[in-house]
Amino acid sequence: MRVVGCGKKSKKSFLFIALAHTLFLAATCNLQPTTCLGAITVLDDVAQSLRDGRAQFARAHFKAAQSAYRYVLERSPTNTEAKVGLALSLDAQGNHREAQFLWAALDGEAASGDAKILYYFGRSQFMNGDFAQAAATWTKLTAVLSIVDTPQEKALVRLTSLLLAINQHIHRQYQDSAGHLEFLEREEGVALPIMRSLEGLNCQETNDPACAIDRWRLALKLDSTQIEIRRRLGDLQASIGDYDNAYLETRRYLASENDPDYHSKLKDYAQRTSKPIDILLASKETGFSTNWPQPLGRSPENSGPNITVGLWSQANGAPQFLAEVTAIPSSLFDILLDGKNPISRGATEEIIKIFFTSSPAPGVTLLQGKQEFRLTQALTLRPAERLRGSFLLRGARPSNSPEALRDDLQVRGEISIQPEKTGFTVTNTLGLEEYLLGVLPAEIGDQSPAEAYKTQAVLARSYASWRSRTDRSHRTSGRPFDVCDQVHCQVYKGVLSETRVATDAVLETSGQTLLAKGEPFQIWYHASCGGRLQESARFDKKNTPPGAPASPWPSYNNDQNSFLEISPAELLEYFEQAAFMPDQGEWCFEQAPRFAWIRLVTAEELERKARMIDPKFKRLNKINFLERGPDGRITAIELKGGKKSRLISEDFPLRQALAPGSLRSSLFSVMPIRFNGKQRYFLFFGRGYGHGRGACQVGVLRQGREQISHKDILRWYYPDAALTRNQPGDSEPK
Repeated sequence: MRVVGCGKKSKKSFLFIALAHTLFLAATCNLQPTTCLGAITVLDDVAQSLRDGRAQFARAHFKAAQSAYRYVLERSPTNTEAKVGLALSLDAQGNHREAQFLWAALDGEAASGDAKILYYFGRSQFMNGDFAQAAATWTKLTAVLSIVDTPQEKALVRLTSLLLAINQHIHRQYQDSAGHLEFLEREEGVALPIMRSLEGLNCQETNDPACAIDRWRLALKLDSTQIEIRRRLGDLQASIGDYDNAYLETRRYLASENDPDYHSKLKDYAQRTSKPIDILLASKETGFSTNWPQPLGRSPENSGPNITVGLWSQANGAPQFLAEVTAIPSSLFDILLDGKNPISRGATEEIIKIFFTSSPAPGVTLLQGKQEFRLTQALTLRPAERLRGSFLLRGARPSNSPEALRDDLQVRGEISIQPEKTGFTVTNTLGLEEYLLGVLPAEIGDQSPAEAYKTQAVLARSYASWRSRTDRSHRTSGRPFDVCDQVHCQVYKGVLSETRVATDAVLETSGQTLLAKGEPFQIWYHASCGGRLQESARFDKKNTPPGAPASPWPSYNNDQNSFLEISPAELLEYFEQAAFMPDQGEWCFEQAPRFAWIRLVTAEELERKARMIDPKFKRLNKINFLERGPDGRITAIELKGGKKSRLISEDFPLRQALAPGSLRSSLFSVMPIRFNGKQRYFLFFGRGYGHGRGACQVGVLRQGREQISHKDILRWYYPDAALTRNQPGDSEPK
């Protein structure tokens, strides 16, 4: 994918300028050879230092970028790019006062007013907590752009209006904030999740709880990853005596965020609800409305090799330790110790209750009718008829929670219970092809084109094969499963999510997998790349197929137009204006928030996250953004609090550390915002959803709608892989 900066000159323009410089220098050399050599040296120094400044800023090495731009200005004091780059480098380091001297000078040089300079001037004031000055500067910008001619200008006006709304909210001018949001929606036709969230905050601050609840629910419909809204909803609804909804929202919040401060609140709300919890959940939550196992749909004739799934896994793929669960079989079944020694047989729809017991040794108590089994070994519930059997699993309660936090599951195959020190784990063993029936609808939705479903079937099968046969990282970490059921691996929701079109795709692509050099490899895919695939990391480094780039950082002069080559202003425009730009021809484009997103997070929320990561974090003083990768994604951050610091360099843990739940991707820029001299807010501008490696599911969907075959879609994203069948002697033609 190319990264195109606003206003970037064409190659012909550069050639013309280079030729003009060459002719000028040649003439100078004929007259004054010494001057010629000096001019060439200065020009080379300036050009190289500008490249260094761009590269260092792109990599989030802001101090080094600052040095490069100061070097340029010593030799070329009127160089505007260097002035802008220096000011942005200073702002990125929190040195806003010095930056604002530069912005003021640049604004003075632009006699008629330069909209971009005014934007960055106001941005610097905003980040420093100079809210009145920022509002005045941005108001001047909107006057300069009273008539807009280009998509970039229109995006800048919309972005500025949103920032004015946030600025006025933080400055406690809630009516003015609401006015800017109304302008964005009524005049500009913009409706972003952050706008609904901000409207809710304005309503809350003006003592209008009904308005706040309505706005926040709309925000969650647009972007359900903003889980801090669920916490706010729970608190607000409890404050007005609506404990039913306070319980439901707090429970939904805790399902995504293991926040110990809210477990006691959930317990308190549960005691105050107007209905019994099981009735409340059945009436309000779709995942709790099934009392008995549902009939199974079509099953693959060849279910493939077995795969074991960790059920109710944590977001990072780790096992979830449970205190209790109820299993209801759809057919006759056997109970076995250690997977091989039968101890009992059960009937169809017989209710089996399983509880964790900690003494005299960790184990489980299994209740089957009037029988009670106390066991310290692993136990397995296995259908008497493999292809006809399933289990409905209800009321799975984590050991650290007073309530069941996850939806009920119905799964094909067998389930196993493994006692551990603090609870028991539940795993599901079934055929690979059966497993895929419960993955596809959860991963790509239930309204996707047929070729997109087929593409997803091959991707999910290939990923599961790699995890279970080659990677085995869960097994080698002591976990009793091959794959988890969360985004960390692949989302798996079992029988209750199965659809006819997804089942058709699994059956029609039966056995088809992607191989590199004849072996399974780390198949990456994600929801949305935001216009930029992580091409240098498409394949696992240990299994890099032919043709993959050897170096993670491209050179300056290549055809990829990398982030190293664009100016700091262009880099920030790429992020900050993305949510307001029209479709520019990317396969992955769609309306916010999956393609582009904006999120406001408080310092208190990040401090809470830091304590969840490490309880030794009593406070969070600073977040350092240490490195940006060649595709624009942040690859390393450092959390600092008192004498405690923590380096995070993995994509998903990094995103989890920076917001309740997590950020949608690490492809972002950030505005830290001060209030009364302290760091109080972080405003993230991001693109995409997920890690950006391999296939982009939004791109897959759009290509599927164009009726591009699943084989061609796979070739687009994995050009060096071969599509084959696992069955001996049966291969898919290239």
